Amino acid sequence: MKFYLITLLIASLSIQVLASPVASWKFDSSKRKLDDYSSGQHPLKMIGEAAKFGKKGFDEKTKYAAQFNGTEDTMLLVTPHEDFNSESFSFLAHAKSDIKKDGKYRAVFYAREKDGFALYLSPRGNWELWTKGGGMTWNKHQITEVVENQWEQFLVSYNAQSQDPQNPGNGHLQIWQNGEIKVDTYTSYKPAKSKLSIGASIVGTANFKGLIDNVEYWNAPLLGLNSNSSSIPAGIVEEDLKVAELNISALNFNFDTKFELLGKDSNKFKLVGAELILNAGTDLSQVSNLELMIKASGGKIVNESEFNFSFPIETHTAIKMQ
Repeated sequence: MKFYLITLLIASLSIQVLASPVASWKFDSSKRKLDDYSSGQHPLKMIGEAAKFGKKGFDEKTKYAAQFNGTEDTMLLVTPHEDFNSESFSFLAHAKSDIKKDGKYRAVFYAREKDGFALYLSPRGNWELWTKGGGMTWNKHQITEVVENQWEQFLVSYNAQSQDPQNPGNGHLQIWQNGEIKVDTYTSYKPAKSKLSIGASIVGTANFKGLIDNVEYWNAPLLGLNSNSSSIPAGIVEEDLKVAELNISALNFNFDTKFELLGKDSNKFKLVGAELILNAGTDLSQVSNLELMIKASGGKIVNESEFNFSFPIETHTAIKMQ
């Protein structure tokens, strides 16, 4: 099978880069400083003596970290807000556990109630991300084994628009640990629409033991496509057709990042600025869907990342540029 490759510099997409996260808790002070370093709208509130501050952070850029002692009924809480209720999200956290396992769940970040997600150290000594979007059970995504007293960086991206062709409704979940992809799957997710917590659950259980540094929440995936239509009409494309706009996140991407279109259907597309265009003359009369992979190289946290998209084809005859 022949694959086609198209390379695009991010400079032409700069207007699509997200300027800042919804919330960023950096702990960049030797004193108790619970500010939101992005919008400033989501400061933390400490309940009990949940953490001490001024500990050595993940690296020189992140400076200081917060030290959690695992005491029950203590936590760092975030007030519920619509900023955290997006269908898609991305999330960054740094954690260093004092223990490998002790038979208990210990939460780094907790954004769950009936639905939502949470990043845990599991009773068996694994890092896990839990997700749920309706249904009866939580989906547990094992990331890697815990190594005590070792810093870990977790980057999570959930794209609700990039859905499982076999199970529509489940979005695309990707998790990187220290820049390496560990989870690449589809899962259900809905926002919790509740309080959020760092270092414990929202009721003061599952208390973390160790250091947590630089936690960021974004209300978009690392890379997404915005489309006005859920499908593409069948037939022959008479003129170039804009099918979506590329949205990229400054959480991982910068002006040195390059993007490539890959896969069996990549020759049917081109990128013009931030617009994904289906080429004129493409025959979709015998096609049920188009598959496209967008590969990013030169990211700030994850050097190389890949994102898969599927475009269903309707049963019409011909389409023109709108």
